[in-house]
Amino acid sequence: MSDDGDRASISISTRRRAVLEPGDIRQIKEREGLVVHRRTPVTRVKFERIHEGPRAKEISEATKEALKKVNSHAGAS
Repeated sequence: MSDDGDRASISISTRRRAVLEPGDIRQIKEREGLVVHRRTPVTRVKFERIHEGPRAKEISEATKEALKKVNSHAGAS
């Protein structure tokens, strides 16, 4: 803002800047990613395969049960 006594003026400018350099993005490891949201900073995250985590046995059993139901209904048609 500038003011010369009689007049005031405001100038606004927009500047673009890289959040991450392309080389940084290329170096993201397997099972990692970026969460990009318009109101929050870019966040690097690590992904866990749910079927390899602490609930792996439970998920495996539920998957088998679901497949049995799907296959039994498919055979009934």
